[in-house]
Amino acid sequence: MRWPYENIGVTTTRAFRNLLNKIIGDIGADMQEHKNRADNIQAQVDNLVADGDSSPEAAQARVGADGTNYTTLKQRLDTEHGDVTAQLADTADKINVSTVDNLLNFSDAESDMEIEVPSYYQAKINEIVNSIDKSELNIGFITDNHNQYSGYAPNSLKHYEYIALLSRLTHLDAVISGGDNANGWYSKPQILSELKSATSALFNRVKPDTDVYFLHGNHDNGAFQNGKKNLEDIITNEELKVLYQTKRNVYGEVRNGDSIYCYKDYIDKKIRVIMLNSFDFPNSTDSGGTLIYDNLNYGCYRNEQLNWLSHVALQVPLDYHVLIFTHAPLPGAFDNSTQYNSDVLLNILKAFKNGQNYTINDDTREFPVSIDVDFSNSGTLIAIINGHLHRDDSTVYEGILCISVDASLCYSGAAGRVVNTATEDCWDVFSINPKSRTIKAKRFGFGSDRNWQY
Repeated sequence: MRWPYENIGVTTTRAFRNLLNKIIGDIGADMQEHKNRADNIQAQVDNLVADGDSSPEAAQARVGADGTNYTTLKQRLDTEHGDVTAQLADTADKINVSTVDNLLNFSDAESDMEIEVPSYYQAKINEIVNSIDKSELNIGFITDNHNQYSGYAPNSLKHYEYIALLSRLTHLDAVISGGDNANGWYSKPQILSELKSATSALFNRVKPDTDVYFLHGNHDNGAFQNGKKNLEDIITNEELKVLYQTKRNVYGEVRNGDSIYCYKDYIDKKIRVIMLNSFDFPNSTDSGGTLIYDNLNYGCYRNEQLNWLSHVALQVPLDYHVLIFTHAPLPGAFDNSTQYNSDVLLNILKAFKNGQNYTINDDTREFPVSIDVDFSNSGTLIAIINGHLHRDDSTVYEGILCISVDASLCYSGAAGRVVNTATEDCWDVFSINPKSRTIKAKRFGFGSDRNWQY
């Protein structure tokens, strides 16, 4: 018997992973050993019952190792079997990765990260490290990685590792993964594994004093992809929250309960970073169990999130600037995609910028809205930064600077992207200087550096 098992602690290094695999193997071996013993003893009991054995040896067998005298040998076997089974199940539950919703208690030594940077990226890593001004707000933004265990997303996990490594070589205030963190094509178990790999690549490798946030993309839950239209086939909203670590505000962020959307104040920079959920659909089904809302092709901002944005997130000190990240862009800025209540979102942001009141009460919409907010002072909105489109772009739409970032994903249909070259990966480090009101985007991989004034 291998019980009791070793204490796995809270580290997530290679040694942790090896120990975890060992313990899982030990549990399996113990359960098999216990089953074999139980089967053997049951066979002996069957013989005793058949033979009517009432010998002293049989009576002695009714006494447990702790001295408990059982009425029958069967009672002892049943009781001890239940105790051991519960003990094993409790231990298995404690180390089951799917039940661990805080992957941030770790000490991951750089020497254990095993991140190998290809020669064609080493100069770029050093260039970005040398360009970072710690007096500015520096945010790494990697989006549309589409991690998938197939040739569709080559080296996708390494892309997360590169930005994690950068956080350890310089100062990043945060790393934000902008959605479509997994491609969502195959079965639910595979998507869960792909999302766990993606989140682990950042949570367990980014420098401990750098915040990590994951946004909700339209591919993440797998809905309406490859025929998946039933709730049991997709990653539910609650499961995404566990994966994206929303149940504990470990970075000091402010959420609406355990919402995927949140904000974080970077007090020394006087900048509030707001992260929105542009696919805020409920997991509603019809009477046949089919999902009602197609979050693959449509976006959504529901009333609760919009009120939280109006009455909580955008209520900032007068000298603060606001920066917003979301997966899908504002419709009209770069495309005309359908996002329920995106017009309400736009009007809230315009009212914030202009210091105006905004009121709407409309229960005829697919997702009714009721908002009454008064921004008595005009606010400073730096920009809205999005992914989703798989292309770089920027524009001023309705007075709001909108910035689109190309995909980290490198696939066969992406023009100019070549696997195992400097064009394979693609992400930015955004550096915000509120005094000069400048935004600098330092590009890693495919594409070019960009700059804006706001």
